[in-house]
Amino acid sequence: MLIVLEGIDGSGKTTQSKLAYSYLKDRKMDCMLTSEATDGPIGSMIKKIVKDKGTADARALQLLFAADRADHIAKLVGPALRLNKTVICDRYIFSTIAYGIASGLEREWLTSINRVFPPPDLTIVFDIDPHLAIERLNERVSQGGKKKTMFENERFLEKARMAYKGLKKQYKNYHIIDGSMDAGSVSADVAKILDMYV
Repeated sequence: MLIVLEGIDGSGKTTQSKLAYSYLKDRKMDCMLTSEATDGPIGSMIKKIVKDKGTADARALQLLFAADRADHIAKLVGPALRLNKTVICDRYIFSTIAYGIASGLEREWLTSINRVFPPPDLTIVFDIDPHLAIERLNERVSQGGKKKTMFENERFLEKARMAYKGLKKQYKNYHIIDGSMDAGSVSADVAKILDMYV
Protein backbone atom coordinates (compact mmCIF):
# COMPACT_ATOMS: atom_id res chain seq x y z
CA MET A 1 0.00 0.00 0.00
CA LEU A 2 1.32 3.42 -0.97
CA ILE A 3 0.35 6.26 1.37
CA VAL A 4 1.35 9.78 0.33
CA LEU A 5 1.43 12.87 2.54
CA GLU A 6 1.39 16.19 0.72
CA GLY A 7 1.13 19.92 1.27
CA ILE A 8 2.92 23.20 0.76
CA ASP A 9 6.22 23.93 2.49
CA GLY A 10 5.55 24.56 6.18
CA SER A 11 2.32 22.54 6.24
CA GLY A 12 3.73 19.97 8.66
CA LYS A 13 3.76 17.01 6.29
CA THR A 14 7.27 15.85 7.23
CA THR A 15 6.41 15.80 10.93
CA GLN A 16 3.12 14.06 10.19
CA SER A 17 4.83 11.51 7.94
CA LYS A 18 7.03 10.48 10.86
CA LEU A 19 4.05 10.34 13.22
CA ALA A 20 2.03 8.27 10.74
CA TYR A 21 4.94 5.86 10.38
CA SER A 22 5.16 5.48 14.17
CA TYR A 23 1.40 4.98 14.37
CA LEU A 24 1.48 2.13 11.86
CA LYS A 25 4.59 0.58 13.42
CA ASP A 26 2.81 0.57 16.78
CA ARG A 27 0.08 -1.43 15.08
CA LYS A 28 2.73 -3.99 14.05
CA MET A 29 2.45 -3.11 10.37
CA ASP A 30 5.34 -3.85 8.02
CA CYS A 31 5.96 -0.33 6.75
CA MET A 32 8.67 2.04 5.64
CA LEU A 33 9.04 5.83 5.50
CA THR A 34 10.59 7.63 2.55
CA SER A 35 10.48 11.06 0.91
CA GLU A 36 11.00 13.04 -2.28
CA ALA A 37 13.19 14.63 -3.42
CA THR A 38 15.41 11.68 -2.49
CA ASP A 39 19.00 11.68 -1.30
CA GLY A 40 20.05 9.94 -4.51
CA PRO A 41 22.14 11.66 -7.21
CA ILE A 42 19.16 13.27 -8.99
CA GLY A 43 17.40 14.25 -5.77
CA SER A 44 20.61 15.78 -4.42
CA MET A 45 20.89 17.88 -7.58
CA ILE A 46 17.30 19.08 -7.12
CA LYS A 47 17.92 20.03 -3.49
CA LYS A 48 20.96 22.06 -4.48
CA ILE A 49 18.99 23.91 -7.17
CA VAL A 50 16.04 24.80 -4.92
CA LYS A 51 18.16 25.70 -1.88
CA ASP A 52 20.51 27.87 -3.89
CA LYS A 53 17.44 29.47 -5.50
CA GLY A 54 18.81 28.40 -8.85
CA THR A 55 17.62 29.60 -12.21
CA ALA A 56 16.64 26.20 -13.62
CA ASP A 57 13.80 26.33 -16.15
CA ALA A 58 10.51 25.34 -14.48
CA ARG A 59 9.86 22.54 -16.98
CA ALA A 60 13.41 21.20 -16.64
CA LEU A 61 13.09 21.20 -12.86
CA GLN A 62 9.85 19.21 -12.90
CA LEU A 63 11.44 16.71 -15.30
CA LEU A 64 14.24 16.30 -12.75
CA PHE A 65 11.64 15.59 -10.06
CA ALA A 66 10.08 12.96 -12.33
CA ALA A 67 13.49 11.41 -13.03
CA ASP A 68 14.22 11.27 -9.30
CA ARG A 69 10.82 9.66 -8.78
CA ALA A 70 11.52 7.02 -11.44
CA ASP A 71 14.75 6.11 -9.66
CA HIS A 72 12.95 6.12 -6.30
CA ILE A 73 10.24 3.76 -7.56
CA ALA A 74 12.73 1.43 -9.25
CA LYS A 75 15.13 1.12 -6.34
CA LEU A 76 13.04 1.49 -3.20
CA VAL A 77 9.29 2.00 -3.42
CA GLY A 78 8.52 -0.60 -6.07
CA PRO A 79 10.43 -3.45 -4.37
CA ALA A 80 8.82 -2.58 -1.02
CA LEU A 81 5.32 -2.62 -2.52
CA ARG A 82 6.03 -6.00 -4.18
CA LEU A 83 6.89 -7.33 -0.72
CA ASN A 84 3.48 -6.06 0.47
CA LYS A 85 5.02 -3.40 2.69
CA THR A 86 3.08 -0.24 3.45
CA VAL A 87 5.09 2.71 2.12
CA ILE A 88 4.60 6.20 3.55
CA CYS A 89 6.03 8.82 1.19
CA ASP A 90 6.55 12.47 2.12
CA ARG A 91 5.74 14.11 -1.26
CA TYR A 92 5.01 12.31 -4.52
CA ILE A 93 3.38 13.05 -7.89
CA PHE A 94 1.01 15.67 -6.48
CA SER A 95 3.93 17.89 -5.48
CA THR A 96 5.10 17.91 -9.09
CA ILE A 97 1.62 18.78 -10.30
CA ALA A 98 0.77 21.42 -7.67
CA TYR A 99 4.16 23.12 -7.66
CA GLY A 100 4.38 22.86 -11.45
CA ILE A 101 1.01 24.57 -11.83
CA ALA A 102 2.16 27.27 -9.39
CA SER A 103 5.21 27.72 -11.63
CA GLY A 104 2.97 28.35 -14.65
CA LEU A 105 3.17 24.92 -16.29
CA GLU A 106 0.24 23.07 -17.87
CA ARG A 107 -1.64 20.60 -15.66
CA GLU A 108 -2.02 18.18 -18.58
CA TRP A 109 1.72 18.05 -19.23
CA LEU A 110 2.53 17.66 -15.53
CA THR A 111 0.01 14.83 -15.23
CA SER A 112 1.34 13.12 -18.35
CA ILE A 113 4.95 12.91 -17.10
CA ASN A 114 3.69 11.20 -13.94
CA ARG A 115 1.33 8.65 -15.52
CA VAL A 116 3.99 5.94 -15.50
CA PHE A 117 4.21 5.93 -11.71
CA PRO A 118 1.99 3.80 -9.46
CA PRO A 119 -0.94 5.85 -8.14
CA PRO A 120 -1.16 6.22 -4.36
CA ASP A 121 -3.69 4.11 -2.50
CA LEU A 122 -4.22 7.01 -0.10
CA THR A 123 -3.24 10.68 -0.24
CA ILE A 124 -3.50 13.09 2.68
CA VAL A 125 -2.96 16.79 1.96
CA PHE A 126 -2.30 19.21 4.81
CA ASP A 127 -3.98 22.52 4.03
CA ILE A 128 -2.59 25.65 5.64
CA ASP A 129 -2.63 29.39 5.00
CA PRO A 130 0.67 30.35 3.32
CA HIS A 131 1.22 33.20 5.79
CA LEU A 132 1.26 30.72 8.69
CA ALA A 133 3.41 28.35 6.65
CA ILE A 134 5.99 31.10 6.09
CA GLU A 135 5.98 31.93 9.81
CA ARG A 136 6.72 28.28 10.57
CA LEU A 137 9.49 28.17 7.98
CA ASN A 138 11.09 31.36 9.29
CA GLU A 139 11.03 29.96 12.82
CA ARG A 140 12.67 26.76 11.59
CA VAL A 141 15.44 28.74 9.88
CA SER A 142 16.00 30.90 12.98
CA GLN A 143 16.45 27.75 15.06
CA GLY A 144 19.18 26.52 12.76
CA GLY A 145 16.97 24.27 10.66
CA LYS A 146 16.84 23.82 6.92
CA LYS A 147 17.72 26.64 4.59
CA LYS A 148 14.76 28.22 2.81
CA THR A 149 14.09 27.20 -0.78
CA MET A 150 13.13 29.02 -3.96
CA PHE A 151 9.47 28.06 -3.44
CA GLU A 152 9.03 29.63 -0.02
CA ASN A 153 7.11 32.84 -0.63
CA GLU A 154 3.45 33.47 0.09
CA ARG A 155 2.31 34.19 -3.44
CA PHE A 156 3.83 31.01 -4.85
CA LEU A 157 2.61 28.85 -1.96
CA GLU A 158 -0.95 30.18 -2.33
CA LYS A 159 -0.94 29.07 -5.98
CA ALA A 160 0.35 25.64 -4.97
CA ARG A 161 -2.26 25.43 -2.21
CA MET A 162 -5.07 26.13 -4.67
CA ALA A 163 -3.65 23.54 -7.06
CA TYR A 164 -3.64 20.89 -4.32
CA LYS A 165 -7.28 21.68 -3.58
CA GLY A 166 -8.18 21.45 -7.25
CA LEU A 167 -6.68 17.96 -7.54
CA LYS A 168 -9.22 16.51 -5.12
CA LYS A 169 -11.80 16.31 -7.91
CA GLN A 170 -9.52 14.20 -10.10
CA TYR A 171 -8.21 11.57 -7.72
CA LYS A 172 -9.81 8.99 -5.46
CA ASN A 173 -8.83 8.46 -1.83
CA TYR A 174 -7.58 12.07 -1.72
CA HIS A 175 -8.19 13.71 1.66
CA ILE A 176 -7.56 17.33 2.63
CA ILE A 177 -7.24 18.13 6.33
CA ASP A 178 -6.50 21.27 8.34
CA GLY A 179 -2.74 21.49 8.87
CA SER A 180 -2.86 24.66 10.96
CA MET A 181 -3.73 22.88 14.20
CA ASP A 182 -1.15 21.65 16.71
CA ALA A 183 0.76 18.52 15.66
CA GLY A 184 -1.15 16.25 18.05
CA SER A 185 -4.56 17.29 16.71
CA VAL A 186 -3.44 16.90 13.10
CA SER A 187 -1.96 13.50 13.90
CA ALA A 188 -5.27 12.40 15.41
CA ASP A 189 -7.05 13.36 12.18
CA VAL A 190 -4.46 11.45 10.15
CA ALA A 191 -4.95 8.38 12.34
CA LYS A 192 -8.70 8.45 11.71
CA ILE A 193 -8.09 8.42 7.96
CA LEU A 194 -5.45 5.69 8.20
CA ASP A 195 -7.88 3.53 10.16
CA MET A 196 -10.25 3.67 7.18
CA TYR A 197 -7.66 2.15 4.85
CA VAL A 198 -5.24 -0.07 6.75
